[in-house]
Amino acid sequence: MTPEPQVSTIPKVSQQDIQKIKEEWEAKQKLTKEKGKEKEKEKEMEKKETSNTGGKSPPPSSSSATTSATAAATTAGTSAQQQRSSSPSHPRFTLHRQIFAMRLAEHKKRRQAQQAQAQAQAAAAALKTASLYSNIPPPPPLP
Repeated sequence: MTPEPQVSTIPKVSQQDIQKIKEEWEAKQKLTKEKGKEKEKEKEMEKKETSNTGGKSPPPSSSSATTSATAAATTAGTSAQQQRSSSPSHPRFTLHRQIFAMRLAEHKKRRQAQQAQAQAQAAAAALKTASLYSNIPPPPPLP
């Protein structure tokens, strides 16, 4: 007897799926670059506007404006901190993370399908057992 070769348990990911994720990632990168360029243009426009007005900004009218500015700065700081912790230091890591997540999802689907199949077999066996016992006549009534 020759031992049978072991089957790999790593789910195979098709090239089409990888290509699809790669295209989505590239499109996302392109959008982020465009947004960055738009922000730079807005900053340049603001600089031009402030230079046109003589570099003077209107003084705050009350302490509520200062409070709202402080709150906005705090919120922006926490969101930037969250973004740094959730986004990788190198953008290519994002692509690989998406591919890895796709493989995990495929593995999860297969595992769930196996569990569902096992439950269906168990239910069928229980039904078969119940049908075997359903042919037995009920006991006679007690006197």
